[in-house]
Amino acid sequence: MADRFFARRGPFSLEFLADAVDGDLDAETDRRALIRDAAALDSSTAVGAGCRIDADAVIGAGVELGERCEVGARAVIGAGRVVGADCRIGAGVTIGHALIGAWVRIWPDARIRQPSFDFVPGASGLERGPQLGRVIIGDDLESGANATIDRGTTGDTEIGSGCIIDNLVQIAHNVSLGQGCIVGAQAGISGSTRLEDHVVVGGQAGLSDRLKVGKGARVAARGGVMRDIEPGGEVGGSPTVPIRQWHRQTVALRRLARKKGD
Repeated sequence: MADRFFARRGPFSLEFLADAVDGDLDAETDRRALIRDAAALDSSTAVGAGCRIDADAVIGAGVELGERCEVGARAVIGAGRVVGADCRIGAGVTIGHALIGAWVRIWPDARIRQPSFDFVPGASGLERGPQLGRVIIGDDLESGANATIDRGTTGDTEIGSGCIIDNLVQIAHNVSLGQGCIVGAQAGISGSTRLEDHVVVGGQAGLSDRLKVGKGARVAARGGVMRDIEPGGEVGGSPTVPIRQWHRQTVALRRLARKKGD
């Protein structure tokens, strides 16, 4: 019974699944959304069948929440947002100016829609540039805890289907990630940089703005990317160079630093 329930209902908590297996959920409960006390929903919110919304979650006006979604405690979904079916929104997550596909998992305290780090000199000092874009997220994506994805300025920030974003990742305005990209913890991708499909970015790597990273390319951990990477390219170091050259440089530096007789 558990297998059939999970396949039909999607990614609920183990406690909720156990209730179903034990028979604690009747047919009527199965059809309706489970909304905890103290959750705040606008009257115009459209909540799909089988959703679960935990205490202190806030869902704004005109939000469309697909079937079988789970929204954690203290999560905030801003007005007019669309979340597809079978999504799991972790505790403390904030979502605004975003369109989210199906089977998306966003872990606690992630921020989807932060204003971009885009400032221009003005008469009275620095002024923030226009904030008109959205964050568009495809299907079957995972975003780690405390990850931040900035909204676009005049265009959109786009995250393709099947991407995996680790904890503490920063994705800036107007970045585009193709399908199936992997971004390691504490990596940062600067504004308007484009990653094609199946790119892998190692932990703590940094990518400069307005770059193009070709399909299947790989960036080693702590790599500092300052120029475009061709499809299938593998780079490391800071600034990055082809991976074999980086390894040779590392060995040569070690030899130069080694004391005689060590």
